[in-house]
Amino acid sequence: MGSLPIDLMINERMNRFPNQSSSVSQKRHFPPVGIIRRFSPVFLPEVRYGFRRRGSPGSRVLSFAALVLVFLLEAPEAHGQLSHHDKNTERTEALFAEGQQDLAAHRDAAAYQVFRKLLDAGTRSAPVYSNLGVACLRTGRQKEALEYFQEARRLAPGMPGIHLNLGLAYFRNDEFAKAAGAFSSHLTGDPGSLQARYLRAICRYMMDDYARAVDDLLFIQDRQASIDYFFMLGVSLGQLKRAAESEAAFMKMIALGRNTSQLHLLLAQAYLSLHKDANAEGELNQALSASPELAFAHYYRGIIRERAGRKAEALRDFEEETEVSPHEPWSFEHAGKIRLEQGDSQGALEVLRRGVSQNPRSSVLLSSLAKAYLRCEQPSQSVPLLERAVKLEPDNGSLHYQLGRAYAKLRRPQDAASEMALAGKFMQQYNDRQVRMLSEEQELKRPNYTAAHSPQ
Repeated sequence: MGSLPIDLMINERMNRFPNQSSSVSQKRHFPPVGIIRRFSPVFLPEVRYGFRRRGSPGSRVLSFAALVLVFLLEAPEAHGQLSHHDKNTERTEALFAEGQQDLAAHRDAAAYQVFRKLLDAGTRSAPVYSNLGVACLRTGRQKEALEYFQEARRLAPGMPGIHLNLGLAYFRNDEFAKAAGAFSSHLTGDPGSLQARYLRAICRYMMDDYARAVDDLLFIQDRQASIDYFFMLGVSLGQLKRAAESEAAFMKMIALGRNTSQLHLLLAQAYLSLHKDANAEGELNQALSASPELAFAHYYRGIIRERAGRKAEALRDFEEETEVSPHEPWSFEHAGKIRLEQGDSQGALEVLRRGVSQNPRSSVLLSSLAKAYLRCEQPSQSVPLLERAVKLEPDNGSLHYQLGRAYAKLRRPQDAASEMALAGKFMQQYNDRQVRMLSEEQELKRPNYTAAHSPQ
């Protein structure tokens, strides 16, 4: 689906299940998204004892990727790691070494195949599962990575780095409460870990636990003086009504940013998170004056104008963004929605068809185009689009519901009933997950949990 700002990710998640509620989505429509990759720690094999760090800070590249920081992970060394029960033949050791070399050279698909061979041959040890998790995490297979890291932790809970890897996998799967717990476990053994504490701060921030996010951020303030750090600190302090400290953090961010268009975009996101739309629009105007093709600037200004009822201006911004960022589906979706609201069905179909052509695997746009066809009483055009969307997201209850409606309009009652049943099933599962997630978040916020699991 491409890089996705976090507010868009939350909106998309809620659009999938419009009848469900999420405290995170309702409380914060515009959380900050401007994390800069100040450093990309690389974990390399260390003889016998797991992970060590290498490398200098990475380039300060502005990222709009839903706070998904890229941490490059490597595997523990084979020597002293494979279980005595794992048939430690020369062939096994050679394959393990080959897989590690592939990981070190970022030949992740090749590494995955090597470690799968070991697993299929019966070498079921924690390092093999961990290496498979690394390969999957790097290639975007987050759920599979999580399963491998969970098994590695079950087999060797004390293996160096396993809790950090597991936390990253939870993080990539948007399970922020569990990710925070895993980072806390890593900090128990390595309280000085910069990336674990920083990532735990981001998780707490994503859960609206601003007080504890600030605790973590202040703990590392002497080692993390960067634009992204002061950005998140300023927003968190602002949410806690600590206005003077929040302003001081933003001033430090500005001092580091040198008045660039990207800095104005970051400030706009900060103002949006604090519900100061007028200030945010002013920053976006400055950003676009300097850089008319700055990614996401038109999108954010369009959001501000749309919710202020300035639909014509918003539509111009969204359509400008589709030219600047054609491989991001969100502006296409908003532009299509506004055109439908204005009664311009043909214009909506045109912009959404263009979006689908640029983003053929976007279930959001496939669904939006299908809705537009349904509005135009063309259910036969909607069905193939929704069938494609369901294949992309088979557990999306909202898509099954829409497909059921389209089947009903085509007088296919059995297919409609089947899709409606699936919609009910997956919406209930979603609701159950939300309840568990909120329960986990509340548990992590309890003082006794923090005292026991989160050393400061």
